[in-house]
Amino acid sequence: MKKNFINHFPLYKCDEYTQGTHLSSSADSFSRLAILNEVGLAVTQLLDLQEILNFTVDILVNKLGIAECMIYLWNEDEDRYQIKHFYGISDGLTQKIEERRLSGFDLVQKIADNCKAIFISKLGDDHRFEIVIREKYFDYSYIGFPLISRKMVIGVIELISPAVENRDEDDLSFFKTLGRSIGIAIDNALLVNQIQKQKNEAISLFHLSTKISSSLILKEVLEAVAEAAKTLLNTDIGLVGLHQESCEDVKIWSGYGENASKFEGLLIKIDENSPGRSLVDGNVFIGHLDQCDDPHLHSINTLELDQISSYLAVPLHLGTIFVGVIEVMNQKPREFRNSDIQLIKQLGYQIIVSIENARLHQQLRYGATLEEQNRLARELHDHLAQAMGYIKIKAIMTNELLTKKDFSKAQEHLKELINTTSVLYTDIREAIFNLRNTDSDKGNFLVVLQSYLTEYEQNYGLDIRLNIDDKTTIEFSSEVANQLLRIIQEALSNVRRHACAQRVWIKCWQDGGEINISIEDDGTGFNPAGIMEGEGSKQRYGLQIMQERVNYIKGKFSIDSQPGQGTRVLIQVPSIYID
Repeated sequence: MKKNFINHFPLYKCDEYTQGTHLSSSADSFSRLAILNEVGLAVTQLLDLQEILNFTVDILVNKLGIAECMIYLWNEDEDRYQIKHFYGISDGLTQKIEERRLSGFDLVQKIADNCKAIFISKLGDDHRFEIVIREKYFDYSYIGFPLISRKMVIGVIELISPAVENRDEDDLSFFKTLGRSIGIAIDNALLVNQIQKQKNEAISLFHLSTKISSSLILKEVLEAVAEAAKTLLNTDIGLVGLHQESCEDVKIWSGYGENASKFEGLLIKIDENSPGRSLVDGNVFIGHLDQCDDPHLHSINTLELDQISSYLAVPLHLGTIFVGVIEVMNQKPREFRNSDIQLIKQLGYQIIVSIENARLHQQLRYGATLEEQNRLARELHDHLAQAMGYIKIKAIMTNELLTKKDFSKAQEHLKELINTTSVLYTDIREAIFNLRNTDSDKGNFLVVLQSYLTEYEQNYGLDIRLNIDDKTTIEFSSEVANQLLRIIQEALSNVRRHACAQRVWIKCWQDGGEINISIEDDGTGFNPAGIMEGEGSKQRYGLQIMQERVNYIKGKFSIDSQPGQGTRVLIQVPSIYID
């Protein structure tokens, strides 16, 4: 004989605010109160979601005699309630239940929408259930009730138990009250988990952003961004592309992950009729290879070749300016969630300035490189081109003299050719030596300078003495240090070529906020005004280049020289360039 529902479940009665007032059956009143009290304590003590789910199953199975239960929680990314935990029911049946729900017979959603418990006395007679479920649990009863917290239904519990005949609205109040207590506990755990996840993501973003912003080399920055995107979303490949201002394309500049280099150099079209146009408008793009009829950012052949099933592209904007895209790819099918999109967007917000700084730095370095190439071209023209022109003329004259059999004059010209080529050979060797010893990134500026001077003495026979003020600490950025080294090199080259000096003194000292570097020799000296007005073109070019280099670092440059009294060059470097 079937039991009466109220005898099988002596439920907790509630008033209109769902607060408990008394029990329907006094026989089990204390046990039901004890259950609610135990659940109430769990609300304040348990903060781990899995522990709460296990605790809920323990209450339902061991204290209420439930045979099977399923706990559903709201999944924001899927926009539906999904099974989070179940007991007493097989994986195959849970899959059948999900298929039935998707086909339109969704009791879980109905319970959530109405915020009310549902009781079915005989499950086998209700066609809302899959036939396999009805056959297996034909004589069983069903009850489903909402999990409520903060006036929201965060989940639903479905129970299957031995059959109960009658149903009373008040009887279901106990489960609704139980659902509120369990709902609060689950909601608290989800909030704690969300906060912890956000904290971990913030820490990861901080470390990744710090690593990215530590470099001004564009290639290094883009490689770090691609790696960060792959790491944050745990995908197979991370990519980053930049908008090509010369055309309506985004070029993939860097990739991270196995075979990611195959995507480097690919173009994403962003013109008006291309799928990539949505990126310019600030929209994300999600692609799935199994949806071949849908538009894709990349060719299907490219994606199939590397077995890419799903990909996500998030645009990068600096204000209203479209800069590029961060993209992640997965070989296994993946539904990218809102949280994934937000995480990549947060990465983009944090690194966009680093990318722009690196791009600007690259442009500045490119401009500086062109300027340096122009200086080197002028130096080569000064020393090499003019000398080669002189040699060519002398060779032609010598050949004519030999044709005329004027061997005496021809021999004089040959001697001049030998002397000129000897000087030119020395100049070329010095130019190569100077270029090879310009990189101050190898270490401390003074260490690099001392090493260079020692080797210069050995090669060119000058006695060079370096004097550093003990109170001075000199260290510059690599760019400023390289300019200073090139200035000192040019000064020494002028001394060797023109001054006929035996000794050179190089002094460094600090005066207030400026670093002073002087290069002084005991050579023949010259008239600086006369040189700059046109006398001695070779020496004039050298001085002009030194002046340009000093101007580049916004320093001061002066020359003190008189014929017969040597020369002193003074360079003053402003404090803003001192590290």
